[in-house]
Amino acid sequence: MANSAGSSGRLSFVSTDLILVGLVGTWLILTATVELGDFPARAIVGLVAILFAPGYALVAALFPHKNTTTGNFADIRAEVTGIEGRVTVIERLLLSVALSACLVPLLGLGLALIQMQIQASTSMAAVGATTVGLTVVAFVRRRLVQPQERFGLKIGAVLQSLFSQVREPNSPLVVLLAVGFIIAGAGIGVAVLGADRGEDFTEFSVLAEDPDSGELVADKYPEELTEDTAERIHVEITNNEGETVQYSVIVLLQSFDESGQVQATERLYQFRMTLEPGETTREQRMARPELTGADLRVTYLLYIDSPPESPSTENAYRHAHLWVDIPA
Repeated sequence: MANSAGSSGRLSFVSTDLILVGLVGTWLILTATVELGDFPARAIVGLVAILFAPGYALVAALFPHKNTTTGNFADIRAEVTGIEGRVTVIERLLLSVALSACLVPLLGLGLALIQMQIQASTSMAAVGATTVGLTVVAFVRRRLVQPQERFGLKIGAVLQSLFSQVREPNSPLVVLLAVGFIIAGAGIGVAVLGADRGEDFTEFSVLAEDPDSGELVADKYPEELTEDTAERIHVEITNNEGETVQYSVIVLLQSFDESGQVQATERLYQFRMTLEPGETTREQRMARPELTGADLRVTYLLYIDSPPESPSTENAYRHAHLWVDIPA
């Protein structure tokens, strides 16, 4: 019997609650980095992973003892609610929700401060890594506590205690539940409203048909521009602005002197188009140029709405160019 108790004591720090929270954090990391198949409870696991797991891991790291009767949180709890004594399991759960609502926006702010592009996958990976890291800290801290003093979570006892306390109309737990969910809701609202939806932009490129495969590529442009080779050049525009946009495209042909200054400019053509969000279009146009010579630059200028009177690469929203020879 003594050996069995000793074995149980040595392994009691490996609590089921920390294993589950660590697995949830690992699932978040995997979801953000690889393609995982969908399953019926995915939405529920996702909510738990964001709204509960990181806060619970932090609470577990802060309070490894099962009889936490001292400390700042116990003192504040006693002052606000008039409840003295150890921090209960229910209070740990409420604190987990509140801390999760604070941690998630703070992680997003941290990603923004280090100038990372905030995307859903990046945020999920950060929350998952934080959860796993805090879980490891909680494992270590529980291991340093005497076996009889280590905190352990019994799900059945927690649910029974929760239902019995909630049924009492004047129970301080009702107040704590309300405050906890208000804090969680406020934190989530701030995170959603302040989340970066990603940069709004327009993709603008000049593509050429590969003479061998016929595919459109961003190289293998014709070195000499003739009526035949001009048909291989395509202008591609993709609207990622998040709204309907009217575009104008101007194509200029320019020659340069020996010092690199523009010697002559010819406007080959101009067109306008309207694209819905996420829409892509390709244009294949080329007028017969009057300028001839070697090392001529074909410049493609993209504008939102109407172009200025003097279009140039300096005032264009996007621009691209290629160098060609045009025989006389």
